[in-house]
Parts: sequence; C-alpha cells; structure tokens
Amino acid sequence: MAISQGDHPRDLIHTIAEDMLTRFDAAPLVDKYEAYQRLMSYWAATMQDDVFIIAGGGWLAARELREARKETTDDGRVKWLEEGDLTVNKVRLVADVIPPRLLTARFFAGLKAALDQATARAEELGREIEELAEEHGAEGGLFEELMADSGKLTAGGVKARLKDRGLEPDEKALLKQVAALFENEAEAKRAAKEAEARLTEAVLKKYPALTMGEIQTLVVQDKWLADITAVLGAEVEARTESLTARVRVLTERYGQMGDGVALFNAGHGNLGTAGAISETTLAEAYRLFGNQRGLEPWRQSFAAARARRRGRFRGWLAFRCSC
Repeated sequence: MAISQGDHPRDLIHTIAEDMLTRFDAAPLVDKYEAYQRLMSYWAATMQDDVFIIAGGGWLAARELREARKETTDDGRVKWLEEGDLTVNKVRLVADVIPPRLLTARFFAGLKAALDQATARAEELGREIEELAEEHGAEGGLFEELMADSGKLTAGGVKARLKDRGLEPDEKALLKQVAALFENEAEAKRAAKEAEARLTEAVLKKYPALTMGEIQTLVVQDKWLADITAVLGAEVEARTESLTARVRVLTERYGQMGDGVALFNAGHGNLGTAGAISETTLAEAYRLFGNQRGLEPWRQSFAAARARRRGRFRGWLAFRCSC
C-alpha cells in the first residue's frame, strides 16, 4: 500500500473507497453502498489514526510505544486515564498502531502456546477444586465446617485443617487430595506468570527491531486487510441472512404459483446450479429471482428499500464531503 511520509490520509481513503465501489459492482449479493459505509466506519474508528501517524512520521513511527496518559493525585498516587497494551514495572505502555497481539501471532506463536497451555492448566485445576467444594461443602458434607466462615475452600484453611489429629480417614484423604490440587494450581499459576513475562519481554524487544517490511506486513496485511475483510464479511453475512429470510417468506407465501406449480420449479426459471449454499449460489438465486414472474409486490418492495439505502448513502456522503 503506497503511503509515504507527507501524504494526505484523505487521498488514500478516497482511492480505496472508489476502488471498492467499482469492485462491488459485480457482486449482486452485496449492496456496495452498505459496504462503503462499513469501510468508512472502520476508517473513522481505527485506520484514519494509523494513517495520520504513518504519514506524519513514516512507517517506522508505527512501531513506537508511548506511556499511557495519566495524572498524579494530590497524595502522589498515579491515576491512569487509559488502558495500556503492555505493562512494564507498573508502567502502562500504549501501541497506537501495532497492537502486541499482532507481533505475538506473527513472531511468537510458540511463546503464546506455552502461555495458553499453562493458563489452561491452572484454570482446569481451579475448576476441580471448585467442583470438590460444591460437592462436599453443602450441609452435612465433609467440608461444611471448613467452609462455614468464608464460604469457600482455601489452601490455608485446608492446610490448617490437616493438622487436626482427630480427623476421620475419609475427610483426611479428601483434604490431602485438595491440598495437592492447590499446590499444583499454584505451580501452574507461577508457570503461567513466567510464560507471560517471557512473552512480554520478547514483544518489547521486537518493537524497536521491527524493519519497515515487517511493519508494512503487520499493519497492512495483519491489521487493516484482516479487519476490513471481517467488516465486509459481516455485510455479506447480513445480506445472506436477509436473502434467506426473503426466500423463506416467498416459499411460505407463494407455495404454489397461479399455474398450480410449486414456486421453485424449472418451468419458472428459478432453479440455478445445484450446490451447497454459498455466496456464489445465493448470488445466482438473487439474479434468477429478478426474472421471476408473479412477484411484482415483493419486487417493488425490494426496489423501494434499495432506493432508500442509496438515498441515505448520498446524504451521508454529502455530509462527509462537507466536513
């Protein structure tokens, strides 16, 4: 994507938007004006700020981290005014253009997998402890007395209870089981914390070492294109659901046409290529229904809705151009 220091962001989005409108002319399933509005919403929320930073300081400016905005109270305490992407020595750092998750996914998948595994292990052990507490903590259970004060099972409480010489064998065995679970959970949490520290350190060291090529890949491919694809995919999904609902209504309303034949019939010219439901098959269905006879009220309603969308788009575009 051709962005150089000193470029005007408005020129870039104008080029992208015009290209998108042209490309979506050949996609009957998607309303190009709705897709355009989704693109411009993403531009206003995210992409515009990224482009301003890159156009102002060059691509290398995208790798910079800054301290989160904060204020100091009268008693010397720090109050953070925004969330940080990374926290180092209790200092919140913000990555305005390239979030840490993108670096993690592209360069440190192994470290992330180790962190996820340790975290999952700690959570699994925690669930086992909770299940035992629920099973034996009710009235008449072996942990009833142990959980009477706090209402929950704790490692300290279990350890103290094990020192009681008058324990019944079954309670003692269960307490030892829970104590072992608490020890394993604590070890898993330590492992997760260490794994998170290794990942954070690796990401922090990678930011200043990012090359221009890596930055462009992270920003354009991993962030902008991925996000825009998801945004436009949501529009395709919404249109697909809408078309499916319309087909369902047509089937219920026009189970048989005036000729006594079912709505979906080769003689009506509305049977397309057989196949699983997809953008291709739905687009073909969209086109064939345009030729269907006997559906004038539905067709007029659809045309009116399309005209309203185009009217809203023109009004919105005029407002944007006047800003």
